[in-house]
Formats: sequence, C-alpha cells, structure tokens
Amino acid sequence: MNSSAGIPHVENIHELLSLPSSLFIRVAYQRVLRREADEAGLLNYMDALSKGFGKDSILISLMNSDEARQLNNANKSSVASTNSDVLSRELAQLCEVHHKNRLVDRIFRGRRSRVKRKELNALEFKLEGMYLSILDRVKSENLSMLDRVKSETLQEMAYRLDLHHEVEKPAQNNLGAVKFIQAQRRLASRPGSEG
Repeated sequence: MNSSAGIPHVENIHELLSLPSSLFIRVAYQRVLRREADEAGLLNYMDALSKGFGKDSILISLMNSDEARQLNNANKSSVASTNSDVLSRELAQLCEVHHKNRLVDRIFRGRRSRVKRKELNALEFKLEGMYLSILDRVKSENLSMLDRVKSETLQEMAYRLDLHHEVEKPAQNNLGAVKFIQAQRRLASRPGSEG
C-alpha cells in the first residue's frame, strides 16, 4: 500500500475494506469517482456507516451513483485499461455479486438478517471509533510518560553532575585517585563486565 498525497494506494478490495472509516470513504471516492470526497458525501457515508451500513454497501452505492455511471459511459473506450488492476476488477465483481444477492436476500433471508447485519456493522463502526480513541489516549499517555522519563533523566543527570563536581573538588588535591575511581566506574558500567 503506497501513499500519495495522504491517500493510500490500495491494491485489492481487502486492503480497501480494512481501512479506517473516513480514510476508506476518501479512497473509495478516489477509486470509484476519481475525485476527492466532498464534505457532504463524507459526512453522509460516515453517518451511514455509524447506522450499520457496511463498507461494501458504501462501495456499491458509489458505483451505482449517477456520477459513476456518467464516468463509466464517458470512458467506455478505456474500459480495458480501467479494469486492468486488481481492485477495479474486484469492485466490478462486488457490484455484480451484490445485484445477484439482492434477490436471494429478499426471498430467503428477509428483513431479520438485514437488521442483524446492520446491527453488526454499527457495532463494528463503534468499535473502530473506540479503538481509535484508545489508540490516541495511549499515544498521549506514552508522550506524557516519555516527558516524565525525560524530566527524571535530566534531574538524574543534574544530580550526577553535582556529584561529579563534588568529586572534582578533592581531585585538585588527589587527581590520581579520582581518575582511578572514575576508570573503575566506567569499567563497572560497561555491558558484560563483571562487578
């Protein structure tokens, strides 16, 4: 997955569907409509995801939009080049399978399974939001922990410098003994050295 201008390049539908919700919508707009997602569309599809619509439903909605149909009609001559990458072929297959499954859903699964699927999709959206929130909290806690460790390290260094300064005072009288003690400390602090 390469990245250009903040929008990752996805190779297949699995990568696309695994993106976080808002990034998924922006990439879907880029791949299906070949443009940036407008604010209204982004908010509309984020709302749909929060209400339980699946990411596959969002893709199908985008592919069935008037704008996508106009793009496809205008680019009929370049269909071979458009469908040459894996993701384009998979999106076309997804749309085809969706149309076939709509009839099966109506006949065999009924309203109950659609409601359960929506509930699961809404739960997935909420869990993703919670995960991102926890991830942000952990990052901020790690930064505050790093700041605390940095502060403690600086205090320890200042303390050691004060001690070193105190060691230096008698060193004016007995420079050889101080150098010997410092050398012993350096040897003791080396990894793999025996105390």
